[in-house]
Amino acid sequence: MDCKTARLLLDFARPRELDPDEALALESHLARCPECEALAQAERRLDEHLGRAIRDVAVPEGLRRRLLDRLAAERGRRHRRGVAWIVRLAVAAAILAVVVWLAFNWVPREPPALDLVQLRDENYLLNMPSRERIEEYFGERGRVIVAPDRFNYALLAHYDLVKVQGKAVPLLVFVEGPHRARVYIISGKDFNLDALFRDRPANSGGQSVAVWRDEQRPDFAYVIIYTGESLQRFLTNDPPQQRVSQSAKVQAAA
Repeated sequence: MDCKTARLLLDFARPRELDPDEALALESHLARCPECEALAQAERRLDEHLGRAIRDVAVPEGLRRRLLDRLAAERGRRHRRGVAWIVRLAVAAAILAVVVWLAFNWVPREPPALDLVQLRDENYLLNMPSRERIEEYFGERGRVIVAPDRFNYALLAHYDLVKVQGKAVPLLVFVEGPHRARVYIISGKDFNLDALFRDRPANSGGQSVAVWRDEQRPDFAYVIIYTGESLQRFLTNDPPQQRVSQSAKVQAAA
């Protein structure tokens, strides 16, 4: 290291801003060069003199407290500005959400096209009903049943679970011309089946009541409320499967 470089580095050596390699090279040069060493000593003495003079200056009373108060006030202003920005962003987000909601709900839109395939598939049971499919339908809804086998299921117009005295009861509705038959599939778990044959309500309104019981499954019975003179119009001409026997027909109101 030459003298020019060494004297240039003396300005950085005082506040300890040199990296270790430069500091070592400078110290090595000062050890070999009396002129640079003398200059370095003079600068050190000047630094020490200025340091003592600055330390001897009295600090005004309350200066530290005023500085701390000013710093606290500045932090408060920054915090309030941050909160204000957060509030502005929240308000802007809320306005944007309202605008999007209005755009989706108030702006007139073309109605969707009717999905005819889905409509066909959802109603295919009504097109080709059968005893087996009806039993499967109610089984999927947690009701194991035995559907009556003497009815003509081509006349089946509707089926669903309905509430009867607080119980969910499977209902089949058969329609033939102006006449209809409502078939309630009654479980012995829900109602007293023997009482169905004892209780005989009176005639009313041109409707009749028939009660059937499954010979192989005595825990089921069928309460049939129909219009017309006979149930025969709703039954199939095929021979029965020897499962259901018809009770004495009871004339009654629905």
